[in-house]
Amino acid sequence: MGKIEGPKPAFLTRDNAFEHWSMDISFSTFLRANTCYTLPWLNSGCDSLVSSKIGSSMDMDASRVSREGIVTRHDGDSGDVRIAPITAVDAVGAFLQGKEIEYLRTSTPGLAHMRIIEMLDGFYKCEVFQNSAIRELLEELATGQHRLGKEVRGAVKKSLKNYKRYHQPANPQQVSERAESLISRAIEATVFRVGVEFQCSRCKRYHWLGNPG
Repeated sequence: MGKIEGPKPAFLTRDNAFEHWSMDISFSTFLRANTCYTLPWLNSGCDSLVSSKIGSSMDMDASRVSREGIVTRHDGDSGDVRIAPITAVDAVGAFLQGKEIEYLRTSTPGLAHMRIIEMLDGFYKCEVFQNSAIRELLEELATGQHRLGKEVRGAVKKSLKNYKRYHQPANPQQVSERAESLISRAIEATVFRVGVEFQCSRCKRYHWLGNPG
């Protein structure tokens, strides 16, 4: 449980109790792997979850999921927002509720998904799978193929052509940094395995040796 104070409008005072204003909050949480404050937009279950977890202020009317995060509606000049933890499990359950889907049991793919999350130590590292180039590379590598580091970097950078940072188009340096970050996290989570390719100078045959660590 915590509390934040937003940038309340300077022209409002306690006398403006009948005036309303809103604050759109974007969260960046890396301290706990199971926290989740970016929820599906236009989902009644997620809106209900946010309403119960974000608020508890006398001067706050409501809170809902927005395109970029969570939007809160306030009365008067108060900008205080109380926040209770929202976990990934809470978010998934709320999303299914909003779609009027009743949970019966975990399917075989669902069990495999849970195992992957377990192996990667939380949802945060699973973010690498959102990148299309990494997913395509994994399909190729699953057949026993291998790719050079420069090929992997090039593919990931190409997939980030529409990448935005703080809601603004990223420059080439920021794209490169993002690509390196995704690749490093994929290696750290053992999604990719780093190795060395050896080639004979005489017969030109080559062999790839993976790093066992």
